Amino acid sequence: MENYSLKFEADTASGEQTLRFHEKSVSGALEFAKESARGDWAELYRNEKLICRMRLVSETGVWLVGGMEPKD
Repeated sequence: MENYSLKFEADTASGEQTLRFHEKSVSGALEFAKESARGDWAELYRNEKLICRMRLVSETGVWLVGGMEPKD
């Protein structure tokens, strides 16, 4: 199992939130992220290294995935 974290951008009510969890693969991490999505954009990290920025754009689990460019 690898260490993952999912960092959600701050919103006006709760601020930035980070969830830490363990999964066997990126695919498992994305499934966890789909179940936990809170907000617009999130960053997915594996072992403290940024994998991608992403946004859940559909309740069916469709992700808009970006690279490691700076935030808008």
